[in-house]
Amino acid sequence: MAHTRTSSIAFFTLIAVITSVSAAAGKPVKPPAVTFLDQKAAAKVLADESVEPFFSVMQPKEIAALTAGKAKGKNLTELRKSCRDIFSGAAASFTNKEKAALTWLARQVSTQFMKDYPKFASLPWSFIKLSKPLAGGFPHTRNKQIVFTQALITNIVRSKDSGNEKRLIRALGPLFVHEQMHVFQRYNPKLMADLYTKVWKFQHIKGGIQSPQWLIDRNASNPDGIDINWIIPVGKDKYLWPRAIFEREAEVNAMRDMTMIGVNVIKTKKGFAVVTDKNKKPVYKSLHRVNAYKEMFPTVRSLYHPNEIAADLMAQIYLIDVTTPNLSQNNRFAKAIAPMKTWCLKNFK
Repeated sequence: MAHTRTSSIAFFTLIAVITSVSAAAGKPVKPPAVTFLDQKAAAKVLADESVEPFFSVMQPKEIAALTAGKAKGKNLTELRKSCRDIFSGAAASFTNKEKAALTWLARQVSTQFMKDYPKFASLPWSFIKLSKPLAGGFPHTRNKQIVFTQALITNIVRSKDSGNEKRLIRALGPLFVHEQMHVFQRYNPKLMADLYTKVWKFQHIKGGIQSPQWLIDRNASNPDGIDINWIIPVGKDKYLWPRAIFEREAEVNAMRDMTMIGVNVIKTKKGFAVVTDKNKKPVYKSLHRVNAYKEMFPTVRSLYHPNEIAADLMAQIYLIDVTTPNLSQNNRFAKAIAPMKTWCLKNFK
């Protein structure tokens, strides 16, 4: 935090703002809880698969990418265990200074969103710290916790100490919104499915999609979107399956090797199946080259899963509502987020 006096003023100002918003709504609302898992509790959550699978569905390429090639094993079972052990072994406890900085930023975000999106803004925050840059150092979530690396947390603390709090909010507020959106998705799967299916026209295939081994071997598991069975229609009995894969044949050791693709899928009498060529490879192209799909989400970077699309767009709503309101004058940007913003204003009350 910047200084003790400055921090105290910021804290009491924050409470006053939240109280005024609550009073306007006619009922008191406390700021959402912000909790931090210690090393032991974090290690347990990171290894846990009772909520949803993660390590148990991984393939060698993604294990190598997530651990920068450090996972070892004679077979897939051993590789998966090694990956799990590496993640749980990297769990670390937060310092009081780190807790203070993250709490301040999390509650700033909640306060700024409380008026228009109280269902989202009142969601509790919970954090896990990784001592190593696993998963390429990318922030992600496990169960209902946001996972940050030590490097990112150190950057947040330094930015807070610099005293330029507005700059910190502009730079990292959208990231907090993005990750908290993934936690919100786990709390509210049916509500989010309403957005995906009714607004964006995705279809969820409960029985899964018949896939060639080539595609299975190259899957890039995303802890923020483990259920990948979401397709979108592109014609009669024809569908696009957004995916993230490790496409290259060579050894994979980094998350930057991941590619976003759109796989051709058809509906058959037996269900849904990937279209393959004579070599049993899937027919696909880069998602960025699927113009009709890209035009649906022109400002979204993470196009390969509706969970990621929603998180990207929620962060952009934060930009246009809070940190950079002049973006509302950018017709392309405003138009891109309009369908989701309208849906959120209705459903996040």
